Parts: sequence; C-alpha cells; structure tokens
Amino acid sequence: MLVAGAEPSFRWRAFCTTVLDVADALGVKRVVTLGSLLADVVHTRPVKLTGMASDDDLIAELSFRKPSYAGPTGIVGVLHQAAMDRGVEAVSIWAPVSHYAAGITNAKGTLALLRAFEHVGGVELDLNELESAARAFEMQVTRAVEAEPRLRTLVEQLEQAADEAGDDEVTLPTGEELAEELERYLRERDEPA
Repeated sequence: MLVAGAEPSFRWRAFCTTVLDVADALGVKRVVTLGSLLADVVHTRPVKLTGMASDDDLIAELSFRKPSYAGPTGIVGVLHQAAMDRGVEAVSIWAPVSHYAAGITNAKGTLALLRAFEHVGGVELDLNELESAARAFEMQVTRAVEAEPRLRTLVEQLEQAADEAGDDEVTLPTGEELAEELERYLRERDEPA
C-alpha cells in the first residue's frame, strides 16, 4: 500500500486512523514513512539517512543514525507513533538534504530514500532514471556553487567540517548565507541580461 500526498492541515488522528485501518485490512505488517529535511549537509557527499523504528534492533539492522532532533515532526511522526500504538512495526526514514539547494528538486535525497525503502520494504525498484537525475542534481548545484566565489567558500567550509566530523553530525551557522547565495545566483542566472 502506498500513500502519497500533501500533509493534511487538520484532523491528523482521523487521517492516521483511516490509513491504519486500510493497512490493517490489507494485512500490512510494517508501516514505512519517508521524508526529507533541510540541514547543514553538503550536496557533494553521500546522503546519511537518519531513522527511527519501533524497535532498536531494526535501527541497528538498517544502520541508521538516530535523529538528534526531538519535537514536533508533522504527520509522519504522528503516523509513526499511531502505528506503534496499534502494535504495528513502524520505520521512519529521513534524508537530510542541503538547505542551500532547497529550490532544486533533490533527486539525490530521493534516491537514498528509495534505496533504503528497497531494503526495509523487501522490494526491488528500477532506479536507473533516478540515478541519472541524482548525478544531474549534483552537477547543477556544483556549477551554481562554482560560479559564486562566496558560496563556493561557504560550501568548502561545510565540506571541510563534514570531513573533520566523519560520521558525527555537522552543524555550521552559515547555512542561511549558503541558501541566500544560491537563491541569488539562480535568480540572476534566470534574469535576462
């Protein structure tokens, strides 16, 4: 069963009840939610998924990093908790994506999520087109970064911090500057001369 769409604005309990009732009627044994979040990560590095699951052994099996954020997450978190409350195995997978490239569809993040879904869902997907789109995304953002010296410097700092941190989470205060620079570059590129 696949559910896709905009996050409901209200009546989250009713939404979750409906989704889980249908899942139950279809014999669903595991609820998997997918999402992305804007973060201080660099587009040139592999996407490091975070995740949570109804049991810690599943997190270890999937090699997820536990999310460092605790608080409201939206309908995905509510659905995840509602599934657990019903005794249904639940997995939530998140892709942190480069916030300075927020205006561009991030095929690289989508690809990472779907690869993880293949494992969690026990399915095989044809991801060839998405792999090409992920390479194109990285090249597009790299070109934009290379064209703006200030943005390039900020991305280099982010890359250096990521390299130094290794598997640790990276947080730099320059994220808004990165986003502003990329948005400015894209606006100027699209404006007629």
